[in-house]
Parts: sequence; C-alpha cells; structure tokens
Amino acid sequence: MFKKIFSRTNKQTNKQTNKQTNKQDGNYIYLIDSTTGIRTQINHDIPGLHFHIDGHDNIIEILTPIGLYKNCTIRIEKCSGAHVRFENHIYLQDCFFSIYNGNNQKCYIDRYTSFAGGAIINIHNNSSLHIGTDCMFSNNIVIWTSDGHALYDTASNQLLNRPQDCVTIGDHCWVGFGGKIFKGGGLADNSVLAGESVLTKRFDESNIVVAGNPARIVRSGVNWSRQSPDEFENKK
Repeated sequence: MFKKIFSRTNKQTNKQTNKQTNKQDGNYIYLIDSTTGIRTQINHDIPGLHFHIDGHDNIIEILTPIGLYKNCTIRIEKCSGAHVRFENHIYLQDCFFSIYNGNNQKCYIDRYTSFAGGAIINIHNNSSLHIGTDCMFSNNIVIWTSDGHALYDTASNQLLNRPQDCVTIGDHCWVGFGGKIFKGGGLADNSVLAGESVLTKRFDESNIVVAGNPARIVRSGVNWSRQSPDEFENKK
C-alpha cells in the first residue's frame, strides 16, 4: 500500500529557495542511483527538502528514486564528519533534522519509512540515529539522541550524561502519535511504540508493544500492518 505513493510525481511543496546553504568547505551532497551506485554531486535543494550545512567534511546522501519530501530540512551545524543517508522511497512530511555540535554523527533512514508530519529529530553531541526499513511514524514525533546539555555531579564535577550508543529503530516499527524517543532508546524489528509514550531504553525483543512513561512492554507476540483494521479483516 505505502509503495503506491511513489508512483506519483514528487512536486515542490514549499516556497523555499532552490539553493542549499553551505558555509564551509569539504561538505558534499550526493544523489546516488540505488541500482548502479553512481553518485552525482549537487549544490542545490531537492523538491521539498532543504539543506543547510555549517561545518566541514560532512556528507549527505539521497538515494534515487527519490522519496516524497514535503517541507523538510536537514540542518548540520558545528559538525565535522557527519553522515546523513536517506534511502530511496521514503516519505517525510514537515520534518526537521538537526545534526549539531559534534564529530562523526550519523543519521540513516532506510527505504519505505514514513513520517506523517511535525517531527523534530535532534542528533547532537557525537550521537547517531538509525531507522530501519518500512517504519511508520505518526505526527508530532520527537527524537533526541543526546541530552543536549551537561548534567554533572556537584561534588566531583564529573559529567553524568555522556551520549550513549546509536539510537536504533529496527525494521517495520510503528511509532504512534506524539511518541518520544530519547537517548538510549531503541526498538527491535516489528515493534510498536504506543502514542504519547516515552522511550528511554533499548528493547531487544521483537514483535512487542511498549507503552507509558517510561515505556515498558505491555504485549508480546504481535505484528502490525499499514492497512486499517477493516482492510486487514476483509482481506482474510
């Protein structure tokens, strides 16, 4: 069902200029043919997706056939060696990606993944994010891969909240309306984060529903479909 979206023409959906912002040298944006692997360097936005890069040795890769983007921005600031890779056939609407203040941050989104709208994704302080294939994110999603500011012990002056490993969302995961994913959070394949829930730890068991604040397992042995309940029932 979701794949049918990409038979439509990807039209420009915002009024921003067609010129990306690149404030320093050594930053590159590539379109990559997903069949041949051939890379073509570009120096402009693509329809629905604006690029802003302030730093050096940062790379953005967009695989073709290009997905459907609507009013989205990738903003890289004060970074060195950041790597953003969006696979082919993804759908992003009203998404703001902030890669900020660090070295070698990574943001990977695999093919057929969708964000319905209003997502804020912050990848700060040497942290990373990897979202698997065919994931579905509802509206008003928040993802923070680090705390953004220092928390320290008053007696020893020791930092207490260093960034942790990459926040990883497995293949075919569904994140409900208002879901929040924070540092240390993660889901295994075929899992669901319930609406308005807060994910602060990694769950390695697949086929689960996690819910609450903080999220915990509320059901196991499940899977989900992009079809509505009626559509799913009627196809049996």
